[in-house]
Amino acid sequence: MAEILVAEDEADIAVILREILDMAGHHVTLAIDGAMALELLESNPLPDIILTDLKMPRMSGRRLVETLRSDPRTAALPVVLITGAIPNTDDFPPDGSYDYLIEKPFDIWDVVHTVDRLVGRRRS
Repeated sequence: MAEILVAEDEADIAVILREILDMAGHHVTLAIDGAMALELLESNPLPDIILTDLKMPRMSGRRLVETLRSDPRTAALPVVLITGAIPNTDDFPPDGSYDYLIEKPFDIWDVVHTVDRLVGRRRS
């Protein structure tokens, strides 16, 4: 079982991600934007993986990823982008700063398999 932090401002998508990942045996914490995700990271143990949208209010996913990578405590956390944004635009964090990209609309099993693969690699 992995501890997963999901930063997603669209409630329907956040609920779907939580439900499918819960069914796969993981524990999911939801944040409505990057700022809330950082607040949760400060006050809780670190998750095994972070899934984030890019276009969110208050703090974008790009800024979240940049902040994670600049902090030694969170720099090695696997990060998966789940977004409808177009790659290689200003919304995207730099190449190499995230571990995987899942484009919206997404296949739920692609999300589960990606999480399982990245968490398994991190634990081994």
